[in-house]
Amino acid sequence: MNKIVISRLLSSLLVLIMVLTVILSDPMSFDAEAANKKVTSSVCNHKKASKYNKAPSIRVGTTKVLLKKKNALVKFKATENKTYTFTVSNLYDPKDSDNYVCGHFYVMRRISENSQYISGTECKTQGGKATSFNIAGKSFLDGWKQKKVLKKNRYRLSRYAKVSLEAGETVYIEVHAAGIKSQRAGYTIKVK
Repeated sequence: MNKIVISRLLSSLLVLIMVLTVILSDPMSFDAEAANKKVTSSVCNHKKASKYNKAPSIRVGTTKVLLKKKNALVKFKATENKTYTFTVSNLYDPKDSDNYVCGHFYVMRRISENSQYISGTECKTQGGKATSFNIAGKSFLDGWKQKKVLKKNRYRLSRYAKVSLEAGETVYIEVHAAGIKSQRAGYTIKVK
């Protein structure tokens, strides 16, 4: 009888260890995966809803994005009602070590709940509110004079846009950027 009780205890202990391993390891692997996620964004075409609906998804955390062409979309679906911050940075040309690249991005949402069309949204950013957010590589910024440009419209190495979303609402981040050598660009987007 003692052998049966001991055997059952060992089986129960083994199951408990396996359950704890899964519970403790999944959040850790999820964070590492989110921090290192890479996607290639789809070509932007506002006339075909099917195109932007197929944009790759990003989530809270950091994602590296490579554009297929000069402009493209990624999408984000809100998990809760809150103000999300989208920060685009590290704009680069994969074929140009001088990184003389510039561009801009929009946070876009459906015009109305049942609409097939999306449009840019005014968001809070550095220096005020805007609809278009300028970003650039360091080489571009070093040679560009911006003293008379409004702060909200200046090119920056890193630019954020804050937007209030309801749980389940999807926004599309459209980036227009091109490098000198490759005619395509990459960037990092952080969502929090």
